[in-house]
Amino acid sequence: MAMGVDSIPLEWLRSGERATVAAVLGGSDESRRVVELGFQEGATVEMVRPGEPCILRIDGAKFCFRLTRSCRILVERT
Repeated sequence: MAMGVDSIPLEWLRSGERATVAAVLGGSDESRRVVELGFQEGATVEMVRPGEPCILRIDGAKFCFRLTRSCRILVERT
């Protein structure tokens, strides 16, 4: 999936909103770990609870997630 003009930061999603992962940006170990957890381009993610940390659902699993500057996840609302 190519990153489009409709891509937004993951943290902009509201509770209950779903989106498709458009890109995971950053060259850090943290970015690679996020991809290993399933946050890959094309994956569907749901914001369960926004905030810091946020709670996300991906592939039926829930994650408590702290968003950092070293790893940016861009999504497109579905």
